[in-house]
Amino acid sequence: MTGRGIGRGVGRGVPRTETPLGATSPAIPEVHAVVVAPPPLPSPTVESSAVPRVGTGRGRGISMSNLPPLPSPAVLSRQESSVVEPVIPSVAVAVAGVGRGAGRGRGVRQIPAAGDAAIAESPVVVQTSSVPPPVTVPLSMHVPPKAIEEQFKNLSLASQQPAAVTATATVPADGAAAPVPEKDPRPTDIPQGEAGVEMERQRRLAEMKIITKPKGTVGSKINLLGNVVHFDADPKAMVYEYRVDFYPQTWSPRLRPKLIEKIQDQLPGVYLFDFDNLFTSTELAREVQDFVVKSPFDPEKEYKLTIRRVMANRANESKELLNLIVKELEIAMKFTQIGRNRYNSAGRVALKQNNFPELEIWPGYQSSVNPYVGGVMLMTDAAFRVIRVGNVKNLLDQWRKTRDYQKLVKDNIIGQTVLTPYNDKSYVVSDITFDKTPADTFDTREGPISYVDYYRKHHNIEIKDMTQPLMFSRPAPTGVRRRDNRIIALIPELCQLTGIQDDLRANFNAMKAITTTTKLSPMQRFDFVMDYLRQFVETDIAKAVMKNWGIKVGTRLIELPGRVLPPETLFFGSRGPVTVPTNGDWTRDATGNRMLGSKPLIDWTFLYMMRDQPTCIAFDRMLREVGSQMGMNVAPPSILPLGVDTNITWVNGIDVAVQTNKSEMVVLVFPSPRDDRYASVKKACYVNHGVASQVINLKTLSKPDRMRAIVQKIALQMNCKLGGHLWRMGKFVVPPRPDDDPMTMMVIGIDSYHDLRRLRPTATAMVASTDEDFTRWHSRCNFQPPKAELGSGLKISFMSALNAYVKTNRNLPNTIVIFRDGISDNELDQVVKSELPQILEVCKDPTVIMELLGCSWSGSESSSSKSEADYNPEVYFIIVQKRINQRLFLIEGSKEGKQALANPKPGTVVDEIITRRDMYDFYLVPQNVREGSVTPVHFIVIYQPEKPRLSVDNIQNLAYKLTHMYYNWTGTIRVPAPCMYAHKLAYQSGTCYDNYEPRMSICDRLFFL
Repeated sequence: MTGRGIGRGVGRGVPRTETPLGATSPAIPEVHAVVVAPPPLPSPTVESSAVPRVGTGRGRGISMSNLPPLPSPAVLSRQESSVVEPVIPSVAVAVAGVGRGAGRGRGVRQIPAAGDAAIAESPVVVQTSSVPPPVTVPLSMHVPPKAIEEQFKNLSLASQQPAAVTATATVPADGAAAPVPEKDPRPTDIPQGEAGVEMERQRRLAEMKIITKPKGTVGSKINLLGNVVHFDADPKAMVYEYRVDFYPQTWSPRLRPKLIEKIQDQLPGVYLFDFDNLFTSTELAREVQDFVVKSPFDPEKEYKLTIRRVMANRANESKELLNLIVKELEIAMKFTQIGRNRYNSAGRVALKQNNFPELEIWPGYQSSVNPYVGGVMLMTDAAFRVIRVGNVKNLLDQWRKTRDYQKLVKDNIIGQTVLTPYNDKSYVVSDITFDKTPADTFDTREGPISYVDYYRKHHNIEIKDMTQPLMFSRPAPTGVRRRDNRIIALIPELCQLTGIQDDLRANFNAMKAITTTTKLSPMQRFDFVMDYLRQFVETDIAKAVMKNWGIKVGTRLIELPGRVLPPETLFFGSRGPVTVPTNGDWTRDATGNRMLGSKPLIDWTFLYMMRDQPTCIAFDRMLREVGSQMGMNVAPPSILPLGVDTNITWVNGIDVAVQTNKSEMVVLVFPSPRDDRYASVKKACYVNHGVASQVINLKTLSKPDRMRAIVQKIALQMNCKLGGHLWRMGKFVVPPRPDDDPMTMMVIGIDSYHDLRRLRPTATAMVASTDEDFTRWHSRCNFQPPKAELGSGLKISFMSALNAYVKTNRNLPNTIVIFRDGISDNELDQVVKSELPQILEVCKDPTVIMELLGCSWSGSESSSSKSEADYNPEVYFIIVQKRINQRLFLIEGSKEGKQALANPKPGTVVDEIITRRDMYDFYLVPQNVREGSVTPVHFIVIYQPEKPRLSVDNIQNLAYKLTHMYYNWTGTIRVPAPCMYAHKLAYQSGTCYDNYEPRMSICDRLFFL
């Protein structure tokens, strides 16, 4: 009996349970990790011939015995199957075993039997995806050997070049159409021959290198649990990695595994193949071997396969192998993949109420294997996905009678993920076209066919609505192993919408129900993770795979040493130091004391709808009352009631307020929230006039019993927009070094806003401090095309920030700390090569420095002028990652024979065991949460001076102190304040300003709060 799987990867099969008659194989998920061969056990073979040899392959394998396949709606010939990806039909009884299968799933190999030939003609579904190579970021404190560094630099530069796109094919949602013909080799691929082998080898060595990094000592010690477990391995378990070159070259992800199948009898032990990397548990006889095989699709065509050894590694140190095994075992658990995570549809929770659409919440897991200081470990966490009951067409029908129907549909559908139940796949919608319908045709090798006929023929599905629009998905062509460029067509009637759209987000009851279901306490999250690990260890397929490769997954979460930093002290205008309570909330102190630096509100205009006048008059009265208590003098406003609620009416009112009333602030009360109105007002105020504005929704003022508390917070916000400041933190003190000048520090936050749904330009904001207490800020923003790297705009923004600092302090800062938010691991290299050099270039440009200092510069300047221009500040560039899956649990003892777990306290720091091997990084828990489990923030120092003045304790303390300085919230926030300010400005710039920068006259105030 033979199992067969098609896709990117080959494996010697794994046992599987029987599948009932007529059942189909589980969906093939996409792969998001580089596949690496699993290490071998000394002798992992199974003795009994009745039991298949075990391994994993990335494909789908079905083993059949003496039963012909059931008729398929569309069975293609072998020649067609080489270029067409048809649908999996229902199959006969599946034998409880899988064998050597090629592809992303399970394949099997057992003793040949009479039923072997049956599977050969069975059509299968193939869904391949590209996998980006791992990227190691060069750090200033960690420089690999020269040979490794140069090779890796070349690889990194090549990986950023866009691959050529030569043709596009429109494909139905199961991908069954002729792919784009192969072209010349893509420029981003690793070269063939010894050069490619050496490049792979150096990349692996760079990933394995461990740098020496400092650990903090400040704070009280605590014991924590992390959501990570170790992999144990037999001491002799090894994995041998080889690179396979194909002559003539082929980029087909279907053909390559099939060619490897031709030589599988020559490969000892268990093995895996991933596009061009072959991993075996047993070392091959020679380091370089050649094989000549015939194409399975064209017997007259031959290919030469050259296998070259890359390196050997221990089984539990191969990150790629372990990630592959984890994904395969999750497939065996029959989870549905949506995006990067997998979900258990059998455990769905139904949410059905009258005041919001019927929903389902699918529980799932997000897991990954990464090399940490404490070893290569598996990290897993709970994940949830919101699924709308019913299809997308029903939702479109509900929206059809609304104003701007097509715009509403595009805003809510484009960028969302949809499920197609007929093939258990998920797709991200990249476009929706109203001039195309299911009656339209597309081209196949058999000739044109309509979508209606296609689904009838291949899926036995009758499409009912012939007027519905078509949705399209364009798979992201990422990495060097990218699939052919194609557009996938989706029928709304056959899709389910996932995620939380704007209408759900605006529904209080829906969000409350979703939050109640998805927010897990520390103990609930711990039980969720442990349940995943138990499934991982106890299933038969997991036991077989782990035994074959000589590895084991731990079942106890790793204990971590942590520290809690001392609580912060804040200063207000009318009271001495206030120690921040353990819950991180100082609302009472902020509203009960005078502001540290208040600005009077004298000339201002109040705009509102005529019908809302009673509520607005009450607000005006309350604002003057609470303003006097908080040290803010508020004069009576110029009243400007409006009769018509249109965007142009509000904008004209702003023109009157600024040009006629000479107002320094405009306060507007909207009758209802509306994005287009808000964007028009903000653009008019900040781009056209450069005047502060405060927008309030009428509903916010509709509760008289809460009026005072609400107006107090509005008054704080208005004071900041006028240029005032509310409180300051305790002094940040760094012990001086001999011969060092007193430290003058600037902290900077950078963040970007990407609107890929509407394809708006990317807005990047920089917010920098201009005083030693970090209470005054200068801001700039710039725009680039979507997905583009930062250009000269960052350099201009930094020069503007230095200029503002010099105007305030009469000197330049000698220490600059930059917090960069919104960067993932695979973007770190881009930051090092694109953003950091712009900062360093400004610091080393004497022309710029002399201009900032109000001097002139030329090559013949005096020695004193040259010394002034010899500016060399200490620059620290720190990445801030808040969207991470790492969790921390505080151990509080035991309860009923079980560990009692709670959320860590604000100020908790972890800088060992779970930190990355090749990074100077740490985790910080800056805030308290009332519900659910707290998520730490990951800080990565990617650049610092060779002899830094700031120690690891200084950097950790600074990051924590700055989480207290965000003036729009009377409590700690997740990221340092300059990051949150940059986030607010970037978002508002990207959604409201139409690619125009705000006027410079307001850039020294927090106008964007």
